[in-house]
Amino acid sequence: MAQFWSKGFLFSGEGNPVAFVVHRLLGVIHTGYFSAAFQLLWIFYFLGLYRYIKTRDYAALAATQLPAVAHLTFSALQLYPFDGGRLTLYLLVPFVYCAADGLRVAIAALARWRVPVIRHDAGSSFEVATILAVAGNALGYALLAPKREDLRPVLAELGRQPDWYKRSVPLHFLPSSGKQLDYYAAQSRAAGEPFLEGYRTISRDQGWEPFLRDVLRSRRVVLVFSHSGRFFRHETGRQGYLATVNRKLAELHPSPQHGLRVSRFVWANRAGLFEVEHSIAAP
Repeated sequence: MAQFWSKGFLFSGEGNPVAFVVHRLLGVIHTGYFSAAFQLLWIFYFLGLYRYIKTRDYAALAATQLPAVAHLTFSALQLYPFDGGRLTLYLLVPFVYCAADGLRVAIAALARWRVPVIRHDAGSSFEVATILAVAGNALGYALLAPKREDLRPVLAELGRQPDWYKRSVPLHFLPSSGKQLDYYAAQSRAAGEPFLEGYRTISRDQGWEPFLRDVLRSRRVVLVFSHSGRFFRHETGRQGYLATVNRKLAELHPSPQHGLRVSRFVWANRAGLFEVEHSIAAP
């Protein structure tokens, strides 16, 4: 996760900062705006910017551009990553607002050219088209955007386990960064709720080795994973993740007497939990 986030920090890599920003803005188009009609709004967006600058409407200019500027500033300070998917959330509302003002500029210009249909019918049509484009984009994003990993159900299930389980079962978190674990812990503290209370062994791993060592030493071991695609050869499906763990167990100890097996597998879209145990105790 740390490596993923670092790619979204301005000035943190070797690339040109201007190329970095352009690439992220293109990511907004690719990631967030699915409908073709919404792409056409870029024309009116720039017309709206032109209107703000020409009329010196600096309040509107600031209101529509500051979200993107703030997002870029957070990236430069390494507080929050700057990428197409996240920027979409910040840009969508000011983008539509600015494009709507650009539509007014276009309609007024066509009216001055004495195009009578513009004065009456097309104005309403443009407004309806804008609403449909935004609604279509929102629907497309909801249906087509990949769902994010969510560890909260897994953490809630771990919290419900009995005391003997918490005392005896080591927990291994596979993400390459402890930031996600810290984030959920901070959420629980803010809500006044315990976070993984009672677990004696919680390991934040940088790879497979700590988990595999505990598999040989302990009767039962739990592996929690999220944002860990590179450890699973970038698999995207449930069966691919399960096959990777089974392969690791077979490489660890191929002897059937040892009886290593996945006794429980909780899947939550590239996040979840593996519980590995010895079906037959080692002599």
